Amino acid sequence: MKAVHNDKLYAKLHKEISVRKSAQEALKHSTERFETILKNVADGITVQDRSGKIVYVNDVGAKMCGFDSAVQMQKASINAFKAAIDKFELFDQNENKISLESLPGRQALAGEYPTPTTVLYRNKIDGSRRWSLIKARPVFDKHNKVEYAVIIFTDITETKELEKQKSQFISKISHEIKTPLTTIEAFMQLLERHTRASKDIPSKKIVVKVNLQLSKLNQLVDSLLDISRINSKSFALKTETFNIYTLIDYCIRDIKLLYPKSIIKNQCKKQLLVIADTQSISWVVFNLLTNAVKFGRNKEIVVKSEIHNNKAIISVKDKGIGIPSSEQANVFERFYRNISDLHQTFPGLGLGLYIASEILKMQGEKISFISKENVGSTFSFTVTLAKNI
Repeated sequence: MKAVHNDKLYAKLHKEISVRKSAQEALKHSTERFETILKNVADGITVQDRSGKIVYVNDVGAKMCGFDSAVQMQKASINAFKAAIDKFELFDQNENKISLESLPGRQALAGEYPTPTTVLYRNKIDGSRRWSLIKARPVFDKHNKVEYAVIIFTDITETKELEKQKSQFISKISHEIKTPLTTIEAFMQLLERHTRASKDIPSKKIVVKVNLQLSKLNQLVDSLLDISRINSKSFALKTETFNIYTLIDYCIRDIKLLYPKSIIKNQCKKQLLVIADTQSISWVVFNLLTNAVKFGRNKEIVVKSEIHNNKAIISVKDKGIGIPSSEQANVFERFYRNISDLHQTFPGLGLGLYIASEILKMQGEKISFISKENVGSTFSFTVTLAKNI
């Protein structure tokens, strides 16, 4: 009986060992397959433990960090690793110098969920440049402490170069258009003076319409040139103190010339001194008012001001068609236009909000909005107070 009992025990033990062995082989096969996938993806991938040590890297990631392969990177000494990293200078998307500490990987190790970051790597030795989009996510252990940070590097150098070529093309075409436009404007001014004393009413109306279309075309060309200046970092800013209430009043007056039926109220504080570039802030206000009129369904538009710490917050509120929630994340992107049929009925290239955002960013200011479809939108931006009010 004892022998039979032992035979059953051995059989059960053999079965458990076989099951475990099969599970281990399946796990090994799955791990090898996963590693093969990671090695062959186009993105660079690194995994760091909580101390910052690299515990995994694929070949693409290693090459992006200045090594020939993942094996070489993982075998590198601390000095060799530091020397490879020190070959590069890091810059943000506006080409302002940044440090390693500001990258998403460090933020993920601190338990944060950083937004994807565009980084320019410039090789100090040969001067070559490479752009990467860096994403990072923390991995937590069972005690909810950061165990690893997974970092993904996407090479976007080619995309950036294409953007640069596109900007150069836009700039060249815009300058070519601007020259004949200036000539046409000059002749239209002469024609307007001639028809002013005339009793030919139809001709007067034609001149007004042509001037209105010329004004719109000029705005379009100026927007394209502004994009070129922003991308080439040649957008000139001249900081000065001015009363933003007065500036808003001037913008409202100009809007009413283009859209006589518009209803706009300036409810800002009447003495609100700010310090900024007057011309660019005027452009931002004019653009926000233009959008409010275009999408406002002929309803009242209100401009208000608030003061928070050392900032004035200027808001433009309309009761128009609003922006669908599914589209709101794209509002400040270049050439973005809402895909809905209703929005497509309004002319424009989708440049205004992008330019406004970049102009404000250059001056350390912010722009934001809240919007609800078929209810309206409120766009707000900050500008620095000239003194405490």
